[in-house]
Amino acid sequence: MGTDKALLKYRGQEFIKLISSEMLSISDEVIVAIGRKNVETFARVLEGEVKIMQDAQYVANPVGGMISAGRKVTHSYCAFLGCDTPFVKREVVKLIYQHAIGHSAAIPIWENGDLEPLCGVYDAKATIKAGQAALHKGKLGCKNLISFLPSPIYVKVEDLRKVDPELVSFKNVNTTEDYRSLFNP
Repeated sequence: MGTDKALLKYRGQEFIKLISSEMLSISDEVIVAIGRKNVETFARVLEGEVKIMQDAQYVANPVGGMISAGRKVTHSYCAFLGCDTPFVKREVVKLIYQHAIGHSAAIPIWENGDLEPLCGVYDAKATIKAGQAALHKGKLGCKNLISFLPSPIYVKVEDLRKVDPELVSFKNVNTTEDYRSLFNP
């Protein structure tokens, strides 16, 4: 992409602000894990509404942020969201959360078996353990972390259409073309 996707703007607001605002509507605690990026940059954008933290265990991968945020969160369960999904809907996260209770995670799954690990709800303690185990084995990536969870369940993406008919919560902006398409559908 050539730029930090979290700071891309849509209708005048940075992606990270859009996502954080949506999550603040359902949670009293939102933590933004930023790897090794500049805290002040994110503080200016987020204006004190959320906790901002660099990864305590930086591995140049979302797993580092998941472990770090899992250690800081005060709730038993937390949603982990990617910064490149600016249209994630609170209703989707709430529904996934309902499935997660009693399990180590609830992760959306497409018909073809592809997972959406960065739109899942995880047991914070189980995530820390699974992340550490994956890293200890040299396995980076969210899907590897999931493989170390004791009792994940999978939520069919199709079932989430009842709260997100167009599934915009899963619209990733990974390329310049993806970003341009937001303005020229």
